[in-house]
Parts: sequence; C-alpha cells; structure tokens
Amino acid sequence: MDKNLQDDIRAIGDVIDTWVEAAKCGDLERIFSLYTDDLVAFDAIGALSFNDLATYRSHWQQCLDMCDGEMIFEMRDRCIEPTGDTALVHYLVRCGGRKPDGSEQTGEMRASVFLQRTSAGWKIRHEHYSMPFDPRDCAPGA
Repeated sequence: MDKNLQDDIRAIGDVIDTWVEAAKCGDLERIFSLYTDDLVAFDAIGALSFNDLATYRSHWQQCLDMCDGEMIFEMRDRCIEPTGDTALVHYLVRCGGRKPDGSEQTGEMRASVFLQRTSAGWKIRHEHYSMPFDPRDCAPGA
C-alpha cells in the first residue's frame, strides 16, 4: 500500500475516532467541526433526512437531552475506502446509553459515512445511520 493511501486511511480514521469521542461526550462543537457546510444526514431517530447544519444540530441536542447517563457507542467492523479526494467509511455500532442505575438502553445500527478532502482536511459530507427492522412487525394485526 502506498504511503499517501496509508496517510489518508490514518487521517480518515482519526476523523471518525474524533467524531465517536465527541459523540460519547456530547461535545456538539467538536462534532459539528467535522462536517462540511453542505452535509446531508440520514439518522435512525426522528426526521427522515437533514439537509442543513442548524436543523441537524438541533436534532443532535434533542438526542443528547434524552440521555441521562453515559453514552454508549461501540463501533466494530470499520472499513475505510479512500478514492482520491473522497472516502467511504462503513461500520456496525451498538449505540445508546447507560442510565445512572447501570441499566443500558441500546440498539444495533449500521453506518455509512462519506468524507470529502477539503482545504481544512477530511470532513464528513454525508452520514447515514439505520436500524434493521422486520417488516412483518408493521403488518396489520402484528
């Protein structure tokens, strides 16, 4: 693997790791410093899509306000695929929170994150979180 590709993979991994740490701490300033201004986001909670940072930030604040304890965000199977000035990262994640009494409320999700190389380094331009569901649970009488 060539050095430039290794450097890109490391830099992209650093962005994702920083995002995870900021999310676990509820640090909105740090989270939003990692996005491009033209971010498009699909989250597993709330609205179907977000097309501007102010609305997405408000959504994030609402999500953080729901957590009254420690945030859980355990990533696994991360794959980083850079191609020139863009990159795709995908992974699985156990996400949720630990309440003050120690009980957990978590779910399994999947994530795809698209990054763009900018003059300020790699930034997240698109993110998509989703949760699996069984469509039979949505059937009448289910």
